[in-house]
Amino acid sequence: MGVGCVLGVSGSRSWVVARSWAGVLSSLLSSFSGSVFVGDASGVDCLVSSLCRRFSLPVRVFRARSRSRSALRRRSVAFVRSLARAGGVLVAFPSSPCPPALSPASASGSWFGSGTWGSVCLAVSLGVPVVVFLPAGVRPPAWGSWLRLSCGGWLLLGVSSGVQGSLF
Repeated sequence: MGVGCVLGVSGSRSWVVARSWAGVLSSLLSSFSGSVFVGDASGVDCLVSSLCRRFSLPVRVFRARSRSRSALRRRSVAFVRSLARAGGVLVAFPSSPCPPALSPASASGSWFGSGTWGSVCLAVSLGVPVVVFLPAGVRPPAWGSWLRLSCGGWLLLGVSSGVQGSLF
């Protein structure tokens, strides 16, 4: 990715998950030359902020006003919308499978407690390219057509017909 690119990173608040992907994140960010957008949660977000400082990358941290679900969701929506406006790419590190009732078409409703998957679905609905890194044994959601990457991630190639819709 060249200068001017924006990479958004979303992920689990779990430090176990963050540490499991630390090598991938370090490799990705050490060779990246654009700006990074990230939230202010523990786990993956905190690790990404730290790595951006280490590699002297410009980082925009999206902050929640509180730790309530509604404040966290507002932060995630602002993060994804800003990423879409910047023409960025979302890289996500969820800790579990996508909730079965959550899809790009339903992202304006409940996110079922999964901010990472909610962010993925909102990004897809806004046309943001998405790469997802999943825990061992977890498959990508059936609403998408996914390509397994050699780095361990899954690239979303397309969304099943009837799923993608306009939001907000």
